[in-house]
Amino acid sequence: MEIIIDTSAILAVLLNEPSRPKIVSITQNSVLGAPGSVKWEIANALTALFKRNRISIEEGHAVMKSFLSIPAREYQVDFETTLDVGNKYNIYAYDAFFITICKTTGFPLLTLDKKLKQIAEMENIKLVEI
Repeated sequence: MEIIIDTSAILAVLLNEPSRPKIVSITQNSVLGAPGSVKWEIANALTALFKRNRISIEEGHAVMKSFLSIPAREYQVDFETTLDVGNKYNIYAYDAFFITICKTTGFPLLTLDKKLKQIAEMENIKLVEI
């Protein structure tokens, strides 16, 4: 099965959050997919953690290296559709990319983001429950 996995779920795994074992178990035999922007979102989240003194630069490098080793299919998105989704739900393009990919591919979404879950449900996108 292919699963579109968002930044919140990826970070939960990379940062060893409590939901990590469940996410790893659910995705173990699946093909993961995400928009190309996820690399920049991960890097942005890591720099935010630096600013809050929650991780060191060495830890950030290790997390990014781990992320880059995850085999995932990178999807291109239709920007017009993404803009429409962003406008419709008043969300950033980064979140709209995931909705757009799920709608285009028909694959389910794995997210820990409550608002993104609600939007996915409104768009009749299947969710992978954690």
